[in-house]
This record gives sequence, structure tokens and C-alpha cells, in this order.
Amino acid sequence: MDLYRNTGVIVGILFIIATVASILSGFSLGSILEDPNYLINVFAYGNQMIMTVLFVLIAAISAVATSFMLFPILRRYIESLAMGYVVLRIFENVFYVGSALSLLVMLTVSQKYVAGAVDASFYTNMPEICSRSS
Repeated sequence: MDLYRNTGVIVGILFIIATVASILSGFSLGSILEDPNYLINVFAYGNQMIMTVLFVLIAAISAVATSFMLFPILRRYIESLAMGYVVLRIFENVFYVGSALSLLVMLTVSQKYVAGAVDASFYTNMPEICSRSS
């Protein structure tokens, strides 16, 4: 029983870490993307964007770690359900990592946008370009 208690404490801590990191990533991102000139804001708050990416990755790591910690316990009852839980948590991490990568791409694009390395009209006419292609 002591093993289950230790595992339960670790899983509880991992759940708390994942929740806190997700909330902090939301607060850290804040209203940067709500402004019409969000590319300028992303460049201006580059360090804050990197902190957001770190929070997202911390949430991803702790979320998948919970499934690996619970797998030996859940396997004793229904092994297919335990494996399904691990697979779903890994699938969840695909979205975590995808959102972290998209934030990093947005930061790179904003740096080029502010530096004038790209044509600014492409970004301001994006809704028109998207509606023509469909």
C-alpha cells in the first residue's frame, strides 16, 4: 500500500503542476494576441512568449508523466484501459507541443515583420487571401 500512496502523491503533484502551468500559460499570453497589431505585440513581449512556451511544455511533460505513473496501477485492473489512458495523454501532448511550436513560429514571424524583412501587406490582407482560396 505504501507504493500506491507514494504513486498517488506523485501523480497528485503532477496534476497540480500541469494545471498551474496551463493557467500560467494563459495568463502569460494574456491579451497579446487580442490586439489587431498582434505581430508587433508578440515581438514586443518576446520574453513573455518564451515563458508561455515553457509553461506549455511543463504542462505537457507533467500531463504525460501522470499517465506513465498511473499505468502500473491501472494495468492491474484493466490493461487495455490503462494503455488507452497513456495513448490519450500522448495524443494530448501532440496538441501541447503543436501550440508551443505555433507560438515559436509566431514569434519568429513577428520578428521578421517588425524588422521589415517581409511584405506587411501580406499579413494585413490575410482574411482576403484565405477567403479567395476556398
